Amino acid sequence: MFIRSKATCAAPLCEVLTPIVHEQSIPAHAVSRAPLLLRRMIVLGIDASAVEDAEPILLSDLDSACVNCTCGDVCDGDLTIDPDGRAWMDYCPNAVSLRELSGIGELRMPV
Repeated sequence: MFIRSKATCAAPLCEVLTPIVHEQSIPAHAVSRAPLLLRRMIVLGIDASAVEDAEPILLSDLDSACVNCTCGDVCDGDLTIDPDGRAWMDYCPNAVSLRELSGIGELRMPV
């Protein structure tokens, strides 16, 4: 099941993610997991669908860490103001894993 309309997620994030998610064929349940995680994965060029196929337990662990992180407001601000910045790597519990995933060719978004 893939995102088909804006009704499947909350605005204003939906306005940003729905076209990207639809283009990348990211499963709807991956979007509902943690919007901040998905946004960071997109910035890093990581294909969430490929990660889910290859490493579903890892994706679940990343989601759990993101959902339980106390830095959500800071993360949201960093993703909005400076998405390519490196500040997130100092507080994100998923920083090491996401950086590693971003270096795996078969888990990269198609260009």
